[in-house]
Amino acid sequence: MLAKIVLVLQSTLLGFFAGAFYKALTMPEGSGLAGGAIVLFSGIIGAALTLVLALFLVQRFTLAVLKRINLALFLLLLIPIGWVIYRIQSKPPNEGLKPRREITEPVKVPLRFQV
Repeated sequence: MLAKIVLVLQSTLLGFFAGAFYKALTMPEGSGLAGGAIVLFSGIIGAALTLVLALFLVQRFTLAVLKRINLALFLLLLIPIGWVIYRIQSKPPNEGLKPRREITEPVKVPLRFQV
C-alpha cells in the first residue's frame, strides 16, 4: 500500500517538474510577468496528467514492480531537485533587489481650494 502512495506522489512531483521545465525552456523572451504564471500552470497540468496516469498504473502492476518503479522515479527526481538547489545556492544574495530611492518630501495639500 505504501509503495502505491509513494509512486503516485513521486510521479506527480516529477510531472510537475517536467511540465514546468519544458515550458520554461520554450517560453518566448518577451513574455513579461505572465511567464511565471504560464510556467506554473504548465507544471500543474503536467502534475495532473501524471497523477491520472499513476493512479491508472498502480492498479495494473504488482508490488515488486512498483518498488522498482519507485526507485527509478526517486533517482529521476534527484535531477530536478538538485538543479533547483544548485540554482538557489548559486544566486548572489543581492540579485534582483532594486536600489533604494531617496525619500521625497510629502505633497502639501491646501486645506481649502480658492476658486
